[in-house]
Amino acid sequence: MPLVAANIAVPDRPLNGIYDPNGYLTTSVAETLESMNAGSETQVGIYIVDTLDGSSIEEVANEVARKWKVGKQDSNSGILIAIAIKDRKFRIETSNEATIWLTDSMASSLLNDSKPYMKEGKYTDALNKILVGISKAESRKAEIINKKENNRLPKSYEKSLKIMKALVSTSITFRFRYCSICCSFFY
Repeated sequence: MPLVAANIAVPDRPLNGIYDPNGYLTTSVAETLESMNAGSETQVGIYIVDTLDGSSIEEVANEVARKWKVGKQDSNSGILIAIAIKDRKFRIETSNEATIWLTDSMASSLLNDSKPYMKEGKYTDALNKILVGISKAESRKAEIINKKENNRLPKSYEKSLKIMKALVSTSITFRFRYCSICCSFFY
C-alpha cells in the first residue's frame, strides 16, 4: 500500500466501495451505497478510519480518491466521503464531473447537516443523510446542464465550471480536484 504523508497506508478499494475496518457503519449504508452506485452515473466511495496519524484529511481523501479511481469510467463522476472518527474530521472529495452538480457550498451543507449525527456517534445516520443529499443533488443534474446550455446557470455553478475547465485543461491526469470541503466535529 502506498503511504500518504509517510503516515497512512492507502488500502486497495473494497468491492463494496466502503473501507470501514473498525465497523462503525451498519449494513444499511452498504445497501444504500450499492443501490445508489447501481442506478447512477456517479460512483460514491466511503473511507472511514479511526485516525489520520498526523496527515491532513485533505491529502488523505485526495490520495484515496486517486488510488481507488472513484467514478465510473465513462462519466468520470465520482465522490469520496472520508471520515476520521478520533480526529473528528470528515470531507467530501468530488471529481471534476461531479463538481458541476455538487458544488462546494452544497457539499459543505451536506457535511454541516450531518454534523449533529457525527457528534452523537450516529455514523450510519450521518452517512445516510449525506448519501441522500448527494442523490438529490445528482437528480437535478439534467436541470443544471440545461440551464448551463441556456446561459441561465447560477453564479455558484458557473464558478465550479470555470474551475473544472481550468483543471482539466492544465492536467488531464488528475481525476480528482482538490475540493475545499472539510468540516470538523467535536464531542
